[in-house]
Amino acid sequence: MLGIAAYVYSPVMLAMVPTLSGGQLAGSAAGGVNAFWQLGSTIVPTVVGLVYGATGSFQVVFLVLAAGPLLGIVPMLGLRTADIHEHLPPTPTASTDSDCTGRPLLATNGKD
Repeated sequence: MLGIAAYVYSPVMLAMVPTLSGGQLAGSAAGGVNAFWQLGSTIVPTVVGLVYGATGSFQVVFLVLAAGPLLGIVPMLGLRTADIHEHLPPTPTASTDSDCTGRPLLATNGKD
């Protein structure tokens, strides 16, 4: 069940990284996010081993593991929804006077 949940949000998050960072920094931003994300894959097994070795209790291990996301909520409380939208590139508006490339449409008399 956890694996399914992990793969549900991953594509959305990975699509947001280049959108929020812009075209010039998309590769660096994706690499930075991936490196930070994978850091948990190296730290968590060590922490689990140390906590289980010190306490001999999986209950304490699960409490320590639950502390990570709970601590991650704290900096998220400072974010505002408006902050995200201020950095997005402007979306093109649809116009009936031009095609998708911005070239003006040719006027026809409807007899073609």
